[in-house]
Amino acid sequence: MPKSVALLIFIVYLAALTFLSLFSIGDISTLGTEFDDKLNHFCAHFLLTILAFNYFKLTSVSNVIWICLLTSVSYGIVIEVLQLILTTDRTFDLMDLVANFIGAIAAVIALRLSVYLKLK
Repeated sequence: MPKSVALLIFIVYLAALTFLSLFSIGDISTLGTEFDDKLNHFCAHFLLTILAFNYFKLTSVSNVIWICLLTSVSYGIVIEVLQLILTTDRTFDLMDLVANFIGAIAAVIALRLSVYLKLK
């Protein structure tokens, strides 16, 4: 995949995730559990980390996986703070940060496993 395409996908995903994190768009269908919100956070940051990896691996950045983890976790913190400051219907939630972190860590594990399996 060309670097410009990977960057475009990453930026579009970031923009969509930012919009969905800061604006209410009505009811979103759920699985019916009390953990749906945390699952959404997990999945969002899992995908964010994967998309960041797909872009950064095409650059000259070293320690790509750790940069992707830091990007996802930092973004999650910034969004939670912005929800606290800028919105009236969204709140800062420490458990959302935990779900974000676990999603990013799961992506790092999946990426490491993928690289390991390709080497065998």
